[in-house]
Amino acid sequence: MIVLCMWFLSGEGSLWTVNDMIQAESASSFAISHDETRAVYVKSAFDSEKNAFVDHLFVVDLASGQTHQLTRGEISCTAPSWSLDDRQIAFLSAREQSGEPNGPQLWILPLQGGEPWPLTTEKRAIQNYQWTGPSRVFLLKQEDIGFHETQQKENKDQGKAIDDLTHEAPVRIYTLDTETKKIARITSNTDRIESFAASNDGATMVTVHEQSASFEYDQAKPPQIMLHRQGQDPVVLFERRDKILPFSYFFTPNGKRLFVQVERSDDSRYFFATVSELYEVDLATGIEMPVSIDWDRGLFRSPSFTDQGFITLLADGVHPKLARYDFDKKGPLLRKMIETPHQGQIQAAIVAPSGLNVIYAHSSASLPTQWYTASLKKSKLYDARSITDLNPSFNDKQAAQTEVVRWQGHKDEWIEGMLYYPAGYELGKRYPLVVMIHGGPASLDLDAWSDRWAYPHQLYTQRGAFILKPNYHGSSGYGLAFASSIAHGSYYDWEVPDIEAGVDWLISKGLVDEGHLGVMGWSNGAILTTAITVHSQRYLAASAGAGDVDWASDWGNCAFGASFDNYYFGGTPIDSPDNYRLKSPFYRLNEVTTPTLIFHGDQDTAVPTQQGWLHFRGLQQTSKTPVRFVLFPGEPHGLQQNGHRKRKVEEELAWFDTYLFKTGPDRSPPIKENTPLDLIVKSQSFEQVNGAYGKLEKGLLIPETVTHDRVQIGRFEITKRQFAAFDSDYSCPAGEENMPANDITAAEATAYCAWLSELTSQHYRLPKHDEVQAYQEPGGNILDYWAGYALNPEDARSLQDHLAKQPQGVSLIKPVGQFKPNADGAFDLDGNLAEWVTDGSATKAMGGCAILAASESKHGIQAPLSYCGFRVVMEP
Repeated sequence: MIVLCMWFLSGEGSLWTVNDMIQAESASSFAISHDETRAVYVKSAFDSEKNAFVDHLFVVDLASGQTHQLTRGEISCTAPSWSLDDRQIAFLSAREQSGEPNGPQLWILPLQGGEPWPLTTEKRAIQNYQWTGPSRVFLLKQEDIGFHETQQKENKDQGKAIDDLTHEAPVRIYTLDTETKKIARITSNTDRIESFAASNDGATMVTVHEQSASFEYDQAKPPQIMLHRQGQDPVVLFERRDKILPFSYFFTPNGKRLFVQVERSDDSRYFFATVSELYEVDLATGIEMPVSIDWDRGLFRSPSFTDQGFITLLADGVHPKLARYDFDKKGPLLRKMIETPHQGQIQAAIVAPSGLNVIYAHSSASLPTQWYTASLKKSKLYDARSITDLNPSFNDKQAAQTEVVRWQGHKDEWIEGMLYYPAGYELGKRYPLVVMIHGGPASLDLDAWSDRWAYPHQLYTQRGAFILKPNYHGSSGYGLAFASSIAHGSYYDWEVPDIEAGVDWLISKGLVDEGHLGVMGWSNGAILTTAITVHSQRYLAASAGAGDVDWASDWGNCAFGASFDNYYFGGTPIDSPDNYRLKSPFYRLNEVTTPTLIFHGDQDTAVPTQQGWLHFRGLQQTSKTPVRFVLFPGEPHGLQQNGHRKRKVEEELAWFDTYLFKTGPDRSPPIKENTPLDLIVKSQSFEQVNGAYGKLEKGLLIPETVTHDRVQIGRFEITKRQFAAFDSDYSCPAGEENMPANDITAAEATAYCAWLSELTSQHYRLPKHDEVQAYQEPGGNILDYWAGYALNPEDARSLQDHLAKQPQGVSLIKPVGQFKPNADGAFDLDGNLAEWVTDGSATKAMGGCAILAASESKHGIQAPLSYCGFRVVMEP
């Protein structure tokens, strides 16, 4: 059964790359200002110099969509929040710390002007905070280091007693005066507060107190929840819990109502397969009351509240539903499904305090995520407009066609999943299939963009494969009965038949070649991948990242071993050793015939590293199938380091190329990136006409552009051949087609842009200074390069005078593209020629050039006209 519709991106586009999968930008932590005119958010972007993601704050005007970056640098800034008067934004960051790191501190950014400055300089990290007045903030932090911890540091003792809180300092709530920077303790608890929520005036607060160091492991003693009301004794909430676990707390903006989001389980102790529900706490009595949302599948996301109600996403398989609930004094909540202006998936949404405006994330499995703002009128979103421009380079690429599919799985129950089509799909032709299995198991795959290092869909569809992503029994989003069906001893019994039935269904439909099947997954996806290779010999390639094979070992080594394993396997390995052995694939690895690639991080506590070793040694020593084990040092359950993510994706592609696609791995030659040889090889892929860089437009050679910081900028400086197409009198001798056009005035550069705009019907202009400033730091082809050392201004002038006296004249200009490009693939922004840019009303030649030393360019020494050129920007 095929349902819903297909999604397409028009145009052929360029190929997806590994970097697209591992370096994609994202936006999160949106907060709407109290006057509802702006929103602040966190943008996570890859920093090529740091080789890591860095988070920074941006503010967007909700009316115009104009965005400004608020923070910069190598240190991330997170958790932004508006002051109650909207004049300041607070955030957390570990920037500007010397000596031993003490973790994120609270910073303030004045919006009327000025640099951010730290509000706190504590010896402990600020774990969380909340504005509770115009100049007051509540802080969550651990007490300062005590005697025992001091002694350990002095003795260089890194030993740790497991689940022992004897010497752990309390975690408490403090109040901070933002004007005086004075901090005072609010709570005097001797335990550790895990989280808190307060009303905007600070008069009412909820605190969540850790009761056991082993709660994650065994879920035996849940946290205690306290309600604090000004002038009254604290009250314990949810003392009697009937299969519910509270986890999020929300005050309405006026502070008059308190709501609690809980997880409901089918088990009185364990909370893995759950649905999310809502309770309200009566602030006068402290009594908790369930709130009927009239939706059996529960909440998909946390609600976003106004004084009149809330909006939320309701769980509903691959397509959660956006809904509005209005408070009604006469009875239950009034629910209305919200009509949205998009096809695809609303992934997250927040509502402004007035209830009139909404910010939300939208995507589909074939459409990358962007954030929007819209007006909310009754039960419909109007006037939707984008407020982010994430990953603009994706606009030039064609994403895979996708569908929502359903088939009958175990016991003929219906299973839902996502199907990705191979690039260039032809009706009636069969293709290879890669089954990509989500983790969890209480998770799911949505009709939403989710390409990343763990599941790089586009890299496989452009290789000509179908991808099936099944939401097997045990997945969330389909109600409590579906999620808990695999518990209490039924783990594996439903999921594997569900997945295999989906594969059989695709084969029966004539879509998939049954002789070319592959399977992969991470975490629980790897667990099921291994189970499938034990169950079936029809798969040609498998990749298992951070998956279990021996459950008795997992019970003792996993951070949540007892709670997870007791729940899903129906008891402990001590009580039921035969069942644990029966459920563990390790004891059947000798039956595996599928070539298997294994990944693991050596700091993984969710699926301990021993599982990877057991999987590898079991296959290596008892089976005859190829096996490879890649161990990542310093990595937890999910890979964090960019180099490791890249290695994972490339290893996986090579493995599937060899064993599934039968093309063999792409064995790259031993060329170091950005060396002269590498640049020569890469230059073959640049657009060229008879060896001259550029592309033809109406028979004339024009420049190629690349995406650079939201604009399309020339990959190279305008070449002599390109400029000669505009000015027939400009000299371009044979062999100098790819030399940059030099001796160009600002007026000539501007005239070229106008000519190019008319020729192509696209708007071209000179770059703005702030668009290229960060990349124009002198480097590459500058005078220091020729001299072989860093020149001071005196030595530079002496060398320039010497060159000027040479009888034949000496030009230091090189053909474009001879030096390392920037992260976007643009060459020579840092050298070769100084380039004309606009800076307000002026046009200046900026950046490094071959005749000037870095020390001169940095101090504003102007390049001679013979070393001046330009590149173009093409606007959408």
